Amino acid sequence: MIYSIHIFDRHCDCIFRDQYLQGTALNVLDPDEHAKLVYGVIYSVRNLVAKLRHEPAADAPFLAYATSHYKLHYYETPTSLKFVLMTGPNVNTVAVRDILKSIYRDIYVEHVAKNPLAIVPTGSANTVPVLDVDGVPTAGPAPKPPKAVSPTGPPAAYITNVAFKAALDRLIRGLIQANAD
Repeated sequence: MIYSIHIFDRHCDCIFRDQYLQGTALNVLDPDEHAKLVYGVIYSVRNLVAKLRHEPAADAPFLAYATSHYKLHYYETPTSLKFVLMTGPNVNTVAVRDILKSIYRDIYVEHVAKNPLAIVPTGSANTVPVLDVDGVPTAGPAPKPPKAVSPTGPPAAYITNVAFKAALDRLIRGLIQANAD
């Protein structure tokens, strides 16, 4: 059972989110508030694990956090992107970690990182570069780009690439279907 996915950039901004199980308690919260709560859990658990292991937070292994109602699976890339998949509490953590790595490697990198037309957040947490009519970056920061509406749930924050969304949706829906059989 897969509830939702979140992707956070290195500035703690949620750059993508989507829900896959409608009619759950996740729908009660505002999507922005939900993303903040998810990131808060990640941040807190990472620091707790680091302090208990006497290691820097970046070196402390944190794979998943579980309650009786859900499990939060976590994968951080070398570029500090954080992929979070919320599932049912009985889902295999190792299998989901491989899925999160695959989402990063096969979907994010291929459709967002390698796509020169993709809007990807850069700079400070609240700005993206603004291009003038010739495609040259202007001097000042701009507000965040408009949020795109996802057909399956809350709006995505930054990643508006249709191919990324379609590939991710195919993968997640395939996993949901495989678990239903």
